[in-house]
Amino acid sequence: MQKIVNYRHMNSKSDDHGMLPFDLDPTVLATEALFLDIAQDSDASLREAVMVINQRRRVLRAYEAAVIPNREEELSELKACWAARDISRLKVLILQYYRRRQELAPMMVKLMNRSGITQ
Repeated sequence: MQKIVNYRHMNSKSDDHGMLPFDLDPTVLATEALFLDIAQDSDASLREAVMVINQRRRVLRAYEAAVIPNREEELSELKACWAARDISRLKVLILQYYRRRQELAPMMVKLMNRSGITQ
């Protein structure tokens, strides 16, 4: 069963933390596009999984702006590795990407709760 998320705090203007709504944040959209591009050459089940993960992480990625100040540089490095097809380095960077977000999850949840997001 899917949870329903209340996005009432996300409007067309920046919120109290200076974040753009997740559907307008270029870094959120570029991150989704990168992971979809990486999965493009994979089988259909992996592509579907990446689309589901992108949907679920969209709101979190918008909140990352408040706790990960260099996320644009991080994304640029991921994109460069993918463009060069440096798969071994890309694997390392993706692992670091996810570990960093796991460590910051409690902070992002607190920020989300203060912003009024409910599940």
